[in-house]
Amino acid sequence: MQWSKTLVAGVVGGVVAAIYNFVTYGMIMGNTFQKYTIFRSDANMIWYPVLAVLTGLAGAMLFAKTRSAWGAGAKGGVNF
Repeated sequence: MQWSKTLVAGVVGGVVAAIYNFVTYGMIMGNTFQKYTIFRSDANMIWYPVLAVLTGLAGAMLFAKTRSAWGAGAKGGVNF
């Protein structure tokens, strides 16, 4: 496993996920979340991008560790 590629892929995936979450849940659905009181509004927002990057890193490491067990091509994807 190449750690540098795994780390870069994880960070990039996490940043993309954080941007997607911000646009989807912050801008598009933000009014809906404010409208209903069931959603928390006192959360510390710094944790959302941090958790997105950590999730991206975990996904990249899982992919890198298990990639050698998969078959090649579409057949390997279906078998996975």
